[in-house]
Amino acid sequence: MTDTYSAPAIEDADWVDWLVIFNDRARDFIGEFAQETAGSDDPRALSAKFAIAARALTLIRSALVLLQNEEQLAFRIMARGIIECAMHMESACTTAEFADPL
Repeated sequence: MTDTYSAPAIEDADWVDWLVIFNDRARDFIGEFAQETAGSDDPRALSAKFAIAARALTLIRSALVLLQNEEQLAFRIMARGIIECAMHMESACTTAEFADPL
């Protein structure tokens, strides 16, 4: 396993293209969904979920840019942040006390 990739290998990778498309579509979906949830029962929890989702999408886009620029170590660090966002989103969606103030 090498720490660098050649630019053509990255550009030809189907999973990189898939992630770019996923990120764009997820961002569009969240924008549409945010308009439909104006009368939510728990606005604090909903805003926390949106903030986590926005952070995850930003990290995904940044990770893809790093990968396309052959920044393997920075990409790995960014991937850890994406995993942390996923863990927080899981907790926000399954635990009612997630957004409760301390």
